[in-house]
Amino acid sequence: GGVDAVVSTFTVKVVPLSATTFSDAGEISVAEGSGLHVIADFIYTLLDRRWDKMLHTTSFETSANNPAYFDELPSIDPLGSLRFRTGAKRFGRTNISVSLVDLDILSGITTRTARTVPLNILPVNSKPSFSAPAQVFVYEDAYLTGNHFSAPFASSIIPGPDTLPGPQEELWDESGQTVSFVVELVGGGGSIFAAQPTISADGILNFTLAEHQSGNGSFS
Repeated sequence: GGVDAVVSTFTVKVVPLSATTFSDAGEISVAEGSGLHVIADFIYTLLDRRWDKMLHTTSFETSANNPAYFDELPSIDPLGSLRFRTGAKRFGRTNISVSLVDLDILSGITTRTARTVPLNILPVNSKPSFSAPAQVFVYEDAYLTGNHFSAPFASSIIPGPDTLPGPQEELWDESGQTVSFVVELVGGGGSIFAAQPTISADGILNFTLAEHQSGNGSFS
């Protein structure tokens, strides 16, 4: 009779992990040509609580699947912020990947924890452009009511630059946009006109002179 017992002991060891974590930010959107961007708190903390942390080295690796979008490639600064600078006249979608690299010095084993964030670079509406002469010469009373001046004036009218295809062959084509001209008197001479100058969307300058008037009118 009786009860026999065998006693054995064991240890449960809870190994502390690195507290370095990534943000849960979704897609990042920035405007074309908007300069340097710093995304604060992309890395929550760089604290390492492991008891053997002296036997580990950690670092960050960053990459982008379309480097041509950037003047400054993505990187992680000492404060854990993601920073990058997009290139001029570049827009479209790309992915930024950040990996936490953990090297165990004793074993030589490297582990990686990766985070990929989509980046959407939005195109902006560019300034239009055109060419025009600096002066127009007419004779007094040459273009009175019933015989107003109308002639081509503005040329090479472009709603905005059609940029070169981006790294993924995307093209921001502004040729379908409409333009209009606003003509404003900026210096004297308004009285020489019976109808002030206007410029049509296709660049035609129109005005009617006042009878027996001469002088100069400056417009922008």
